[in-house]
Amino acid sequence: MKYHKITKSNDAVVGMISAILLIGLLIMALSFVNYSYVPRWVENEESSHMEMVSNQFAQLKYALDIQSLINDNTALTTSIKLSRDGIPFLDPYRNFGSITVKPDRCTFVIMDNNNNYNNFTTDSIEFSSQNLYFVNQDYIFEAGAIILAQSNSSVMKGQPSITVNEYGKNLSITFVNITGVRGKSFASGIGTFPIYTRVLSSNDQFTTIENVDKLTVFTNYPKAWYTIFNDSLVYSGFNYSLNPLDTSNRVIVEFDNVPADDYNIIIKEVKISAQIAWGIV
Repeated sequence: MKYHKITKSNDAVVGMISAILLIGLLIMALSFVNYSYVPRWVENEESSHMEMVSNQFAQLKYALDIQSLINDNTALTTSIKLSRDGIPFLDPYRNFGSITVKPDRCTFVIMDNNNNYNNFTTDSIEFSSQNLYFVNQDYIFEAGAIILAQSNSSVMKGQPSITVNEYGKNLSITFVNITGVRGKSFASGIGTFPIYTRVLSSNDQFTTIENVDKLTVFTNYPKAWYTIFNDSLVYSGFNYSLNPLDTSNRVIVEFDNVPADDYNIIIKEVKISAQIAWGIV
């Protein structure tokens, strides 16, 4: 009869414990990277995306400026990228952004010294971000201007066409009147969406408003428009005053001591339709 000696071995237990410790160490390392570095990487990606959107809105303004100058029924396409790229494995999910053509967002009201009014109203093209770490920003094109808005503040990023063509006498304004297309005025997601703009009417006809007393801009971004008109008129030879900024969503430019046949506004209105086309992921 043979006897078998039974011995104890902890090799399997040691191997299992080592595997558990390695997995735990890996989880701790990934957690450290996720909480310490990923937010910074995501913030940098979001910042880069906001810079890209800024450049794309500059291209949009360039296209609309060209269409406002050319007296022809031209059509152009520019694109806006709605979201940043994801970080593989660590942060594969991308936050959404949105682009909207919003109706009747900006109005110019020009009054002469006989209390006659001329009104000009336009839609706006607005991008809104949904950032996780970088400050949320909105980019807006309205009436020829590019505006950057965040929280309750707004600044001018692109000057509209407001020029003095006779020192202290005539102020020329090109009013870009955007009209949205029903059913094609909103997009949200992670893709790149083209914006198709087409001139509806463009000609050399200008509206001359003589003996102007007041120009009022109704807008959701009064701080930006305040800066726009102050920069445009400061060296113009016009005697003018701007209302103090308040919460009324308007900027008032009053022309002081207007002499006879002086201080005229020559405004050119260019009507352009804007629609958001298909998305490119």
